Amino acid sequence: MRIRTADVHDAAELSVFAARLFFETFGAANPPETMQRYLRATFREEKQRAELESVDHAIYLAETEAGRWLGFLHLCVWEQNARAKAFYAKEGFRPIGEQRFDLGGDLQRDEVWMLRL
Repeated sequence: MRIRTADVHDAAELSVFAARLFFETFGAANPPETMQRYLRATFREEKQRAELESVDHAIYLAETEAGRWLGFLHLCVWEQNARAKAFYAKEGFRPIGEQRFDLGGDLQRDEVWMLRL
């Protein structure tokens, strides 16, 4: 496995990949119409491209040596996701802050976690 910084050439694939992962992780815990509204607004290719162009925003991709994506490292954890927080803590991650998260009009709180490499 290798970790690399995503760039603008990854925007199209990242928009599909990130939306799928987000839905698989949080879809069952949120109203379908709220989730779909959020996915449409957040994971558009042009929005992903703009975030990748920003000097203040970095997305790290974990991929196989053959270039297959395994996931991306951007650890914001929903405050109600105790299972994820326990897993990240076990793996050495620590909470370092928080951010508000607008899920289709439902304002939620995420914790930001970090692992020192």
